[in-house]
Amino acid sequence: MGTRRIRLSTLTLACAITLTVFLAAGFSGCESYFDGADARTVGEFTDDATIQLIVKKRLIAARDVRGTRINVDVNKGVVALIGTVRTEEEREQALNIAAGVPNVVKVVDQLEVP
Repeated sequence: MGTRRIRLSTLTLACAITLTVFLAAGFSGCESYFDGADARTVGEFTDDATIQLIVKKRLIAARDVRGTRINVDVNKGVVALIGTVRTEEEREQALNIAAGVPNVVKVVDQLEVP
């Protein structure tokens, strides 16, 4: 039953990301979806959404990482891991998982150990 919940959760996340990508593309055209210095093209947004999905999926699948307690934000290939972990070892494992995903430029550590 636990595996089924993880698959359902991952599927829900994938659907939400897909919907967000299509909405961004529909409302913004192909140039960018925000005006300003940090604007991302639709392609960059799609790449970031893909990276986010893969990182989150791998964090959830890792045995020694509580992936559901770690938020993943991605902007132009820079992954920020935000949340609370139990140990320094869990922090290192989470950071290594994120760094091992293709197209990740940098990993920003915003994880806290109580």
